[in-house]
Amino acid sequence: MATNAVTHIEEGHAKSEIKKWISRSEAKELRGIAHIHQRMRSTRWDPITLVNFHPWPLHASGYIHHDLRIEPAPLPNTEEILGTDGKFHIPQSVLTENGRKLNYATYAFTTYKVDGVPNESGDRTFEEILPLYQALDYVYQHNNSMRNQVGGLFCYVGVLPLDQSLEGEAYIPNQNAYQPDTCPRMRVKDAIEQAHAAQIAYYVTQLDQAEQTYANEAKSWRQGQRRSEITPNMRKIVTVLRAWGVISTDPEWFTAKRTGKDAKPPRECPGCGMEAKPKAVRCTNGTCTYVFDPYEAFVQYVIGLDTPGAKLAFLRLPPDQVRDLLKSKVFTEEALASAGWIERKEPKRKHAEE
Repeated sequence: MATNAVTHIEEGHAKSEIKKWISRSEAKELRGIAHIHQRMRSTRWDPITLVNFHPWPLHASGYIHHDLRIEPAPLPNTEEILGTDGKFHIPQSVLTENGRKLNYATYAFTTYKVDGVPNESGDRTFEEILPLYQALDYVYQHNNSMRNQVGGLFCYVGVLPLDQSLEGEAYIPNQNAYQPDTCPRMRVKDAIEQAHAAQIAYYVTQLDQAEQTYANEAKSWRQGQRRSEITPNMRKIVTVLRAWGVISTDPEWFTAKRTGKDAKPPRECPGCGMEAKPKAVRCTNGTCTYVFDPYEAFVQYVIGLDTPGAKLAFLRLPPDQVRDLLKSKVFTEEALASAGWIERKEPKRKHAEE
């Protein structure tokens, strides 16, 4: 009996202490949130994967996403990208019905969120926001009007890789239907085609806008004044459309920003996606170790054996360039072996004459 009395006193003391710090309305909200969590323990929901075909990162704001950033799709012909695990990987890609290769990035919505909705009494009624609604809202923020239709986005049920989910269920919200119960549903393979077609239409519009900007400068504007309106994304669009065969040549403004007859567009790092100057031999992003031209980087002593990322750069060198670097004594086999890059070759021993 004494033990029960002590327990009762302790519980009563704890409740009284809580009341000092939490108001009645706050306590009511906490009970509402706890009720949602309790109910969701016995509720089934599906995780949702969002697919991004655009070669730039996407952001969505609001109380659901809190400025959630989704990674860009690697540019065409990108051989490897730096993953979140710190290692380089082959980009994810899928083929369209006409054989066009599309690189993509994904983000998985795997859990529900709890949101409070104001009611007539001034209190808040709490409800869950399922992964499907989160994904649809993210896509809708980028495709919510005739002036904001970028395409290149859809979501599908599950977290299996895209190439293993082609017959699964997919969603593409539009300006009139963006709720889970009204949003158009289709197969994943059909969503790929529809999202890509809308993406192409948007890219062509952006290309026309850049062409008009460049043409206006030629009329009466000061040299370089209007060309600054051509964004880095527009330049990426040129690279993508060239790789897809939509356009056959680069527009004049694509290289005109960098003067000179041998002007080239900026280099985009396949590891982090940042841009560097055309002649850069390694990524200029301070947190990235990718090397554009391993041979030139070693020859010019831009990197050494102890430079972060140098080993991966060395592995990308063809055998003839490795031999040339050894011959020119940029490094030796002993130094490479000491760094753990290659196995040191022992000299062949001649058989003793009998």
